[in-house]
Amino acid sequence: MLAKLHRAGELKAVWVPDAAHEAMRDLVRALDPAMRVLGNAR
Repeated sequence: MLAKLHRAGELKAVWVPDAAHEAMRDLVRALDPAMRVLGNAR
């Protein structure tokens, strides 16, 4: 089935992030809660 889909051009390429990209995403995800805590502390 996968071979048929590949020949038909139905499969899309995917990108798997490496460790550096995952670390940056984790930092970005943590920014919003950190800013809320900072705002509540003020």
